[in-house]
Amino acid sequence: MAQFEQAYNILNAVAKQATGREDISVVDTSSFVAVANTVLRMGTDVFFNTLSDVLSRTIFSYRPYEPLFDIVSADSERWGNHVRKVVPLDFEAVENEEYTLVDGQSYDPWIVAKDKVVQFNFYDAVTHARYRSYPVDQIRTACTGPEQFNEFIAMLFSNARSLINADEENSRRLCVCNFIAGKTIVDARNVRHLLTEYNAYTGQTLTAQTVRQNTNYIPFMQWVSAQIESTSLHMRERGYKYHMNLTNANIPRHTPRNYQRLIMMADDYARIKNSVLSNTFNEEYIKGFEKFEAINFLQAENTPNKIIIEPSIIGATGTPMTGEETTVDNFFAMIFDRDAMLHTTIDTSSYTTPINGRTKHYNVWYHYTNRYCNDFTENAVIFLMD
Repeated sequence: MAQFEQAYNILNAVAKQATGREDISVVDTSSFVAVANTVLRMGTDVFFNTLSDVLSRTIFSYRPYEPLFDIVSADSERWGNHVRKVVPLDFEAVENEEYTLVDGQSYDPWIVAKDKVVQFNFYDAVTHARYRSYPVDQIRTACTGPEQFNEFIAMLFSNARSLINADEENSRRLCVCNFIAGKTIVDARNVRHLLTEYNAYTGQTLTAQTVRQNTNYIPFMQWVSAQIESTSLHMRERGYKYHMNLTNANIPRHTPRNYQRLIMMADDYARIKNSVLSNTFNEEYIKGFEKFEAINFLQAENTPNKIIIEPSIIGATGTPMTGEETTVDNFFAMIFDRDAMLHTTIDTSSYTTPINGRTKHYNVWYHYTNRYCNDFTENAVIFLMD
């Protein structure tokens, strides 16, 4: 009964929207077929376009693919068609002459101190399209009963939506990979090499293999936990340390805790979380970030911790440019400001072609635009396991 109700509610909405009538109601299978025929007589293209609009507002029981890397997603209000970020620069303090007055001397109160700002403009967008063909007879068969109609809806939209979501995930993945690779070029001082630092701290000579032995893993991960927590605390301070600065402008930044984001490799996080040596890491601290995501791989599944990319970066003067081919290996985690990486999908739409008289089929085209930005002047620290 629930499936039939879902089918006739959807078809009612399609019929009312396509015909402009408000008195259509499906109460049984025969009337379901009557309403379906009414809509189809208006044209399959009308049926498809209206159905697409109705289904975009409806929740279904099929299994859609939800894109990962949600941690960098933003709505179109925060990251829309064109974003202009204006950043005020600090001004210098001057001597307070209140207590150093000289008898007979004039003091000019109208000395000008012009505001100094840096403006960043973000325009880039990547558009995609997908399409699928549907024979007319298949549509008519689907509308002869609620069961076939439900199956048709699932076939029509579940796979298409999953493919679009997979494209969105890949775009988000590129957003993160580009930032990690670009950060190593424009702000290498905030790329932390954990194993190297730990060996220098303890006087040991551990390698990426030996550090994962249980006897070494406990103290190492406790030290790593302290580094992440300490970095998070310091990023709350207003300053110039944890981001790229321009040659002609030092940009003041601070990242409150509720603006901080944390990503970590899923395999490392799983071992930390499920280790019988549960005191190696403060999991509650990790969960304390506003957003945290464990990621399975960065660029390629077979080399999950590795990136090889020519990143889009900001030059020393603030101009966009393409960096040299950069390899980042042994990625472990990253803390970043929520405005350092932004991604959104805009201009989603679907359109139906006229019928092909030769083959009696329609094509449904899906259009969508992915936008992302990397701002290397926002706070971020990368942790590598090397």
